[in-house]
Amino acid sequence: MYVRYSLFLDWKHYREVVDVAAARFPGWEDREPPEYAAELRCLRFLSRLMPEPFVYAHWNAHLRNLRHLEEALGAMTEHVVDETISRVRALNMTPRLTGLFRDAVFGLKNQLLVPEWMRTPSLRMKFSKFVFSDAEASPMVTWNGALRALRRNSLRKLVDRGFETFWHGPALGFDPWLNKDEGYLAVPPAAVKRIFTERAFSVHHLPRIGLDLARAVVGHFLQMAFHLKRK
Repeated sequence: MYVRYSLFLDWKHYREVVDVAAARFPGWEDREPPEYAAELRCLRFLSRLMPEPFVYAHWNAHLRNLRHLEEALGAMTEHVVDETISRVRALNMTPRLTGLFRDAVFGLKNQLLVPEWMRTPSLRMKFSKFVFSDAEASPMVTWNGALRALRRNSLRKLVDRGFETFWHGPALGFDPWLNKDEGYLAVPPAAVKRIFTERAFSVHHLPRIGLDLARAVVGHFLQMAFHLKRK
């Protein structure tokens, strides 16, 4: 029920539910009251399979209206990507490899703080309806049922481009990642400290998020170079 309807809850009236989505500390299940431990453990287990609703709940409650933060993060991401491409070009690799890498990186979509499609109400409704269609006959959604729904929805994505990217990386963690198969570069909400603004934002985040983004992009380049060499 939480995963299905969390995309539409008014977080101001369901703050405890949002806090569940934002709990990211080791041993969290041991510090909760016994009457909530089993429920929270179930939610955290499910979050590893389907992190999108949990990420959205956190973004909707804490980050949605911080446009200056998203703009600063977007500018920093573009700067890191451009700088990494320049550094790779300076290595004087083969023109073919450099061109392939440039095209691949420019083709990546930046998914900052939340999957981009989750900002659209109609797509969130589709996600809720399709992924949890098994719940129409019963209020209980079993673990196997959630797995079947996820696989079914992944296949549907091949013909319905409404859901362009799913976050299969560490969405509830602190580190950015690059998914070359889905074609996106992601920064999860936990990676950003919202207390920093303007110049302080770059001073704090560039040595952290910036370095992780550069590492992900360079890792993609090394994989491309390895596969091209094998050919």
